[in-house]
Amino acid sequence: METIGSLKFDGIDGDRHGDEVQHLKKIIGIDDDDFIFIAGSTQQPEEMLAVETFLQQQKIHRYIASIR
Repeated sequence: METIGSLKFDGIDGDRHGDEVQHLKKIIGIDDDDFIFIAGSTQQPEEMLAVETFLQQQKIHRYIASIR
């Protein structure tokens, strides 16, 4: 077996001010001062912590859910 990289991290542009990020923010209506909560690829106990945090924050902030 040969490991050639990480699908999760390879090729990711971490510049949140980059052109692609700004374009996507404009498309979905995210402003610079908006609160963004992202939880992905979680395991216990992270899943419950993420759900609890999400439930608290949805009372204050609008949200977009992406369920897989």
